[in-house]
Order: sequence, then C-alpha cells, then structure tokens
Amino acid sequence: MRQLLFNLTIIVLLLLSLPTKSSEEQIVVLISLDGFRWDYIEKHGAKKIANIAKQGVRGHKMRPVYPTKTFPNHISMVTGFYQ
Repeated sequence: MRQLLFNLTIIVLLLLSLPTKSSEEQIVVLISLDGFRWDYIEKHGAKKIANIAKQGVRGHKMRPVYPTKTFPNHISMVTGFYQ
C-alpha cells in the first residue's frame, strides 16, 4: 500500500511538471545595433528607437564581451554566457 501511494505521488508530480501548450505563439524580435552604446538613445535624441524601446525591453549599462565583435556578443546575449 505504501509503495502504491509513493508511485501515485511520483506519477502525479511528473504529470504536473509537464509543460503546457500555449494557446498562442510568442514572437520575439531582437534589435541589435553594432557600436551603439546603451546611452546613445538619450544622448543623440534617437526618438524612433526610444519609442520602440518603450514598448519592449531594453538593456541598460550593458558591457560588451571581448573581443567586441558582433558574433561573440550575440552569442553572449542569446546564451547568457559572459566571460
């Protein structure tokens, strides 16, 4: 009886941990500007980019991965790996 209760508990926990299917897909648009510091939007009055940033998420005071090339920095943004 005790083993049966344990097995049922495990099965219920596993079923509860299954991912649920979302009713709508989410679309993510990542805008990356090479050589564009985090504070250039305000410093140079880039109003269109500021409007886009207000509607989404914006990184403040981001630090580049060295070497400061496009590929290593994009890999760092996508994976979260920073060295």
